[in-house]
Amino acid sequence: VTGSDGKTTTTTLVYEMLSAQGFRCHKGGNIGAPLLPEIANIKPTDIAVVELSSFQLHDMHCSPDVAVITNLSPNHLDYHTDMQEYIDAKKNIFLHQTPNNRLVYNYDNPVSRDLIARSGREAVPFSISGGTDRGVLLRGRVMWTASATSRCSTWAISGSPAGTMWKTTWPPSAR
Repeated sequence: VTGSDGKTTTTTLVYEMLSAQGFRCHKGGNIGAPLLPEIANIKPTDIAVVELSSFQLHDMHCSPDVAVITNLSPNHLDYHTDMQEYIDAKKNIFLHQTPNNRLVYNYDNPVSRDLIARSGREAVPFSISGGTDRGVLLRGRVMWTASATSRCSTWAISGSPAGTMWKTTWPPSAR
């Protein structure tokens, strides 16, 4: 997980959700204890949820199976020569992924959206603005997931009827 803001929160939420589903997970990187001393205890079937800063990504030559970009805005420009160098460092989180890997990004952040568009990568957006018709979208109190097949699922979230689940066809207004 990388971005200018929201890395720690996103890393923690992903870690907690995967752990709650029964996966054996390890949380680390730029958050909490370093994972390297724990490497002997991490099994190939375990999941490492790692917060990565631009400093950690700057010289990285491999990418995770699943990468998340929360957002990108001017940050650490006292360290990086300019915004482009900062973006280039962040880009390493997905630059070395294979076609079977996943990239998730914040569609509502123009810098992230532009980076993904220029990369030519297929990626999964998330949005609360409604500016995209695929990925994970929040509309009111309902979370939607949609793909190119135009089928989606919706889940009621906080404040909505508990346990409500619908199957529907995109777009939500067609419900």
